[in-house]
Amino acid sequence: MPTSTTLISIGHVTTTAALALALAASLGANPARAAGMGAAGSPATQPHAASMADQRPDGHRFRSGGIGQASQQAMREAADDYSLGLSFSRAADGAYLGDVDLEILNAQGQTVLDRQDAHPMVLVDLPAGRYTVVATFDGRTQRQAVQVPDDGHERVVLSW
Repeated sequence: MPTSTTLISIGHVTTTAALALALAASLGANPARAAGMGAAGSPATQPHAASMADQRPDGHRFRSGGIGQASQQAMREAADDYSLGLSFSRAADGAYLGDVDLEILNAQGQTVLDRQDAHPMVLVDLPAGRYTVVATFDGRTQRQAVQVPDDGHERVVLSW
């Protein structure tokens, strides 16, 4: 299935930081928690186990996960079964971010998904069409227009 990626970044990701996070994950550490994800230096508030079960708020199937290496791999493997994939990261070092407030609006401006404290990776199965992703982390909001294809998978990466 075709996949396209939209990258929104404030800053840059360093290779050294990304390798350090990968090493922490391979040693069994939770890289998202080790990176201190959460508001302005506060300890992470996300649980170790990410929610991997399909959920259907507002009638749209979605999955939220990506905390820990096993959950990240499971989310990557499931991505092709969803029309939209979102991931949230810190621009300075590439660390995944949780505790993101997420809202997805359809072309008419109606909310089709509203999720408080989303995990670092979110998969949503939406009908083809135009949507606006509104994501807020640490008081900073990003808006991204997204075209969900008839066939395939659209991927959006938001970085703060």
